Amino acid sequence: MYRNYKIISILIYLLFNTLLHANIITKTKVLALNGDLNSQVKLGIFFKTGNFKDLQEAYYWMSMAAKQNSHIAIRYIGRAHLFGHGTSKNMYLAQNWFLTAANQGDSLAMHDLGKYFESKGKWLQSSAWFSLAFEFGCTNAIKSFDRVSVEIKNQNKMSFINLVNSLRSSIVQHKKPSVTETILPKNKVDCLVLGNGISYRGQTYNGLAHGYGKKKLEEITTYQGEFIMGLENGYGTSFSEDGKISFQGLWKKGVPFIQKKETTKDITNY
Repeated sequence: MYRNYKIISILIYLLFNTLLHANIITKTKVLALNGDLNSQVKLGIFFKTGNFKDLQEAYYWMSMAAKQNSHIAIRYIGRAHLFGHGTSKNMYLAQNWFLTAANQGDSLAMHDLGKYFESKGKWLQSSAWFSLAFEFGCTNAIKSFDRVSVEIKNQNKMSFINLVNSLRSSIVQHKKPSVTETILPKNKVDCLVLGNGISYRGQTYNGLAHGYGKKKLEEITTYQGEFIMGLENGYGTSFSEDGKISFQGLWKKGVPFIQKKETTKDITNY
């Protein structure tokens, strides 16, 4: 009897924490969709690892943060393209994103550039970026520099010095964007009756679903995510009548855009 009671108590505790967790994530998404840089980065990190790991969603939120010049997000996008995590594997894009972050003074991005050029056998460029990474605060870069600098021939020592000076001068040292400022939602939150038993609750603009919200058929959630001018557009999840996810990923003008994965149940359908 006591054992059954203990099991039931544990299950109730887990259910409560699961619903609480889902509510926190939903509120964070609302802030992120309204431009809160801190929330965008938090969601990117959250979906990058752990039980809720979803590399495509992590890429989505980090992309939003990268547009606001978050050096953390910009570096993440570079790595995502380098390894094909949640997006296409593209060395050219990876290099460009790393350069963008490095030019903001991001020492970890400089170190990533050093590793990138090392993989290409470009010892001069690799050594230069490792040297700058150490200079800007990445202490581990000194080991990487020692590893590749031996490949630089004596006649190239001056070329190395000139390259470091040139790259240093191009690095824009400025205050990195804050990830603590909260931008309050701009769109009005309202309830809309759409007809045929369908209702909507969330952000609106000119009487249309616009921003983050949830669409229901009577009491059953059918879609939760982003809308633009009344249509599902952006990142969202659709549900079948029994609460199972029918699609989760990117939407465009009311229809799924990129198929992701099939999932049997989702805690956000509440």
